[in-house]
Amino acid sequence: MSAGASAPGGVELHVHLAALLRARKLPELVACWTRAADGQRTPAAARSAAIALAEMRQLDEAQRVIDHWLADATDVATRILCARVAFDLGHYRVAIDRLEPLVTSPAARPSWWIIYLRSALGCGDPERALRLHAAYAALTEQDTAVGRAHAELLAMAGRRGDAETAFRRLLAARPDDAALAAAAGEFFLREFPEQTDSALEQLHHLARDPVLAPETVRQLNMLPAFYRDDATALAWRNAWIAAVRALTVAARNSPLRGDERALCLTTTPFLLAYHDADITEAQSAWGDFVEAVAAPLRLPLVAGRAHGIRRVGIVSNRLNESSAGRFFNAWIDELLAAGFDLRLYAIGPRDDVTAKLANRAPLQHLGVDEIHRWQTVRDTILRDEVDALVFPEPQGSPLLLLTAALRCAPVQCAGYGNPLTTGLPSMDYFLSPDAAEVSSPTSHYRERVVRLAGMGTRIAPPPDVNPRSLADFGLTEGPRYCLISQQLQKWSPTFVDAVITLLQRDSNTRIVRFPHGSAGVSSAAFDDMLAARCADAGLAMAERVLTLPWLSWADFLALHRHMQVSLDTWPFGGGSTTVDALSQSLPVVTRSGLFLRGRQSTGLLRLAGLDSLAVDTPAQFVERAIEVARSPHEFMAARQQTDTSVLHASGETVFASIAEFISSL
Repeated sequence: MSAGASAPGGVELHVHLAALLRARKLPELVACWTRAADGQRTPAAARSAAIALAEMRQLDEAQRVIDHWLADATDVATRILCARVAFDLGHYRVAIDRLEPLVTSPAARPSWWIIYLRSALGCGDPERALRLHAAYAALTEQDTAVGRAHAELLAMAGRRGDAETAFRRLLAARPDDAALAAAAGEFFLREFPEQTDSALEQLHHLARDPVLAPETVRQLNMLPAFYRDDATALAWRNAWIAAVRALTVAARNSPLRGDERALCLTTTPFLLAYHDADITEAQSAWGDFVEAVAAPLRLPLVAGRAHGIRRVGIVSNRLNESSAGRFFNAWIDELLAAGFDLRLYAIGPRDDVTAKLANRAPLQHLGVDEIHRWQTVRDTILRDEVDALVFPEPQGSPLLLLTAALRCAPVQCAGYGNPLTTGLPSMDYFLSPDAAEVSSPTSHYRERVVRLAGMGTRIAPPPDVNPRSLADFGLTEGPRYCLISQQLQKWSPTFVDAVITLLQRDSNTRIVRFPHGSAGVSSAAFDDMLAARCADAGLAMAERVLTLPWLSWADFLALHRHMQVSLDTWPFGGGSTTVDALSQSLPVVTRSGLFLRGRQSTGLLRLAGLDSLAVDTPAQFVERAIEVARSPHEFMAARQQTDTSVLHASGETVFASIAEFISSL
């Protein structure tokens, strides 16, 4: 029977589709379902079609079948199918709601619990699943995957001691389980970053015995957020580079294909970016590894394009209300005004900003920002035959990085949403802001550096804010408040040293910060480290370092009006946070770094006529912070707008905009 034919005479559609499913003839099954008359379609037939579509990774189509035909199904098998598809699409709440009545039944299976617990992790709701702990407690001992998910839920809920006990018990019972070892290793590095010896030994083991697998790469990218000193950080980088190069050879020779291969890129070494050193060699080694994994997944580009750059695509998970969106969504207007045929590929969260962008240029939303969407993203872009692709924040997720490595356009450009080289051989240009870039950046990038005037874009201003009193934030009059808005992994050892010195030098100073825990370090681990440093310096952390709860953006902006100075971290500083501070007339003190990731605030301050707030050394940073905190208004009163045309160009061409650069190609 040819693909696309109807069911044989006398055979009901659902019976025929079930037979095709058993025979694993999935494309034929989907074709039969697609061509069947409405009168032949039944929930039983729809279930077979949804299973086939899901197994072929056509998840959006599977979801549409489920929503239309199976939404009200009550049988267990169909509910499990619906939950699995919802989970794969990132609809974790839907998956939990579908599964909760089933996992508490006596017939519950470990595989159901795994999806349920992973969904709780995905939507950040550990307590909901932990409330049912009694129902699956026995499974945590019998099934490693259930036990691992339970331990991760405990960690997410902030129950460090319980999570540590759970992981150690599992490791003792199953010391050779690679997935368990990876999950436990991440937990211990995040919660106890000073206990790193075993993880470093694991890197040496990977260099000696590399095997391409998702668990192996996950172990590779388990890096500490904090180091004792620069020598320790260098030892880690050297071990990591040796391991990734060995894995690159393994990737070139690996028989893995399709999703199995793509899933080896679910993690990235993002913590390397916070090292106070030149990490170009490490980034290039990672780029070679990504290239080796991605090469067999790549499809050829359409040949014969000789018309130059006409159709341009933007691929991003920040085509929404976000910090990167504020910086780079202006590129859309610039490219449209220049007459390019613009296509937008939105991955992950969408909101009102996404809807507005869709009214300005063709926009395709490509689903959840998860690596298993790689084929959908690749095929969608290739169908459009774009001449150039722009990735404003190419290292913003593993899926974006893999998409860039798949080379879906003849020309590919990286924006500075991640202000360092991608290391990818497939990335041709790096679009860098001239106001912030160093004078000779070529050696820091694998891509060809293209300098854009000023900050290279028009940054959207923040919204108007409602006034709030100091008491609204639980703060009192009297102290001088220094705000630090950056994530905890940006607090490098030398930056922490400077903060401690500042507090020692000025007894009236208070640090105000937020509980920015991350995949690299937990708030509790950071607090332990900072408390120990304060105690060594004779400081009472509870009195001198104040942690505020999460605030809405409007309240976050309002807080700035009660601060005396904002302190920018190094070697990886702020961008959007500096814009926020300056918009509220709060001076920002920064230490100008040796690389772009530590110079965005420097560029913004230069453009605002506040060059004196950018210093070169930690000692100058402390002096300037104290000086500014005592008279912040004097510094801001001298603020002047600078003509971006007079900024240094180092003898290189500086393009006025992204549109001018792409037109030059």
